[in-house]
Amino acid sequence: HPGDLARRKAKLKTIRDNIVARIKNKPYASFINRSNIVFVDNSVSGSNASQDPIVHVKMFRGQLFKAMYSDKKMEEAIPICWLPFTYAMRLLAEEVSSPVVPTAEVRMIAKEVCHLDDDKDVDAVLEFYHNLGHILHFKDNAALQENVVVNVEWLVKVVSVLL
Repeated sequence: HPGDLARRKAKLKTIRDNIVARIKNKPYASFINRSNIVFVDNSVSGSNASQDPIVHVKMFRGQLFKAMYSDKKMEEAIPICWLPFTYAMRLLAEEVSSPVVPTAEVRMIAKEVCHLDDDKDVDAVLEFYHNLGHILHFKDNAALQENVVVNVEWLVKVVSVLL
């Protein structure tokens, strides 16, 4: 019935909004694609799945594999000890008055929170998170290599004002 479908869509939008609100400040939030939250209801048959906003288990599995293999972020496995780095950079961006921090300080934090001893491992962490867009670190540019932008949103706003 069309009215039931409209009610279900409204309910799902409310649930989606609640999920997004609850995860937005979590350390793992940057690893979640908030615009593509999928609902699974394995209690109904898949006969009208194309008209129903709830994705069924088989369809979900297909979407999951498609997302995993099409997303560039999923191509590279990272050590689990690297995960706290994102949270540490977010905290650093909130604590410091400047969105740009000396590279030496960021390297020290990476060593501490990721439990790294080797400078090459720290370089890999910085490059990985730079490629994800969580920080900006231009190691090959002499004028920029001594600083890391830990608040990328700030830089985007500055550049958009200039343009």
